[in-house]
Amino acid sequence: SSSMFTRFQGLEVVKGRELKGSDKYSAMAGYQLWGGDEFFSKPVKLKDRLVINDKEFEVVGLLSKVGNKHDDSAVYIPYEVAADLFDKGEKLDFIMAEASPGFEISKVADIIKQRLIKEHDVEEGKEDFSVQTSENIIKMVGGIILLIQLVFIGVAMISLVVGGIGIMNIMYTSVMERTKQIGVMKAVGARDSQILTIFLVESGVYGLVGGLVGGLSGYAFAKLMELGIQSEGSSLFTFQVSFNPALILGVLAFSFVVGVISGLLPARQAARMNPVDALRYE
Repeated sequence: SSSMFTRFQGLEVVKGRELKGSDKYSAMAGYQLWGGDEFFSKPVKLKDRLVINDKEFEVVGLLSKVGNKHDDSAVYIPYEVAADLFDKGEKLDFIMAEASPGFEISKVADIIKQRLIKEHDVEEGKEDFSVQTSENIIKMVGGIILLIQLVFIGVAMISLVVGGIGIMNIMYTSVMERTKQIGVMKAVGARDSQILTIFLVESGVYGLVGGLVGGLSGYAFAKLMELGIQSEGSSLFTFQVSFNPALILGVLAFSFVVGVISGLLPARQAARMNPVDALRYE
C-alpha cells in the first residue's frame, strides 16, 4: 500500500494525502519539488499538474525531506499507471512486504524466498533475486560501521603514540630552555612537587589543545561523510552522524591525561634538578 511504502522509505506526507487504491492520474511530490529550488521556476503546490510522458498528474501530496537527492527529487504515482506509461508490463524491481503481528520476520522471509524460487524456477543457491529483512540491513550497515570504527581506532592509536612522543620532545626542550628559571624557583623555596605540577599541567594543556583540534577536525570530516552519503546513498536507510556531549568531554579529558603522561619524564627531570647546577646552566 502507499502508506506502507512511505513508511518504509522514511517519508511522511507534510501536506495533502497519500495515494489511494482508486487513484489513477494522481501523484505525490518529493521535497525538492515543493521545498527546494532545483527543478522548476516555482515550487510545486497541491493540485498542481505535472506532465509525465504526455500525461497530466494532479499533485495530491507533498512529502517530507529524506536527505538524499534520489528520494527528495522523486515523483510517486500509482504502480499500474507507471507500468502502462513506461511499458514495464509486469516487471518489478522490488517488492515491499510487512509481516503481520505475531509472525517471526526471519521465517516469513524464508517462506517468501522459497515461494520465489518456485515462481522463478531456479535452484536454491542460484537465485536471481534476494530477500532482505530490516534485521539483515541493520547487520550489514552495522558491520560496515564497525569496520570503519576499527580502522579509525587503529589510526587513533598510532596518532596517540606519535602525539605523545611529540609532547615529550616539546617538554624536554621546554625544561632545557627554562633550566635557570627552575633553579631560581628552587632557590626561593619551590618544592619538587610544585615544579613537577607546573610542567605536568603544561604538558596536559598541550594534549588538551591537540584533542580539541582533532575533535573539531573529526566533527567536520564526519559531517562531510554524512552529507556525501545522504546525497548519494541508498534510499533503504538514512545515515546521520550524532555526537554525544559527554563523549566529547571524555575525549578532551583523555587528551589531557595523555598529555600529562607524555610529559611525566621531562617534568620529573625538571623537579629533580640541583638548584646550583640549574643556576649555572647556560
